Amino acid sequence: SALEARLPEADWQQVTPDDEAGQSLHAMLGARLLALCETPQTSQALFIELPLDVRGTAFQLRVWQQLYTTLSGETLTYRQLAEALGRPTASRAVANACGANPLALLTPCHRVVRGDGGLGGYRWGVELKQARLAQEAESSGRS
Repeated sequence: SALEARLPEADWQQVTPDDEAGQSLHAMLGARLLALCETPQTSQALFIELPLDVRGTAFQLRVWQQLYTTLSGETLTYRQLAEALGRPTASRAVANACGANPLALLTPCHRVVRGDGGLGGYRWGVELKQARLAQEAESSGRS
């Protein structure tokens, strides 16, 4: 119901794991998400491939898009991200855009850290942010 309220214009189709459409959708999304978790550097390719309607302000969309230029296993600060967007004083706005990211596994907001190197916050919990960064560092050989 929360998703329906957020996307009132969506064409909702009911699928269940028992019907063919539901099994197909579940298998496709499950395989894609598993691939993402195992190799985080594929997130941009998956983002392009999956049929998602991501909504945000123009600034939020710019922040999320800029994050794809950050390689798996690397981090940047909120200030560095703001500077990359040509808005060097917008660190707080960048942090707010990261907090509004609706796609934890696809948009790599977890790669943004505080200026002192601390993890800062994360919409899905600092533990998940820490785990994703560790996973990426390990898979990229930066651990």
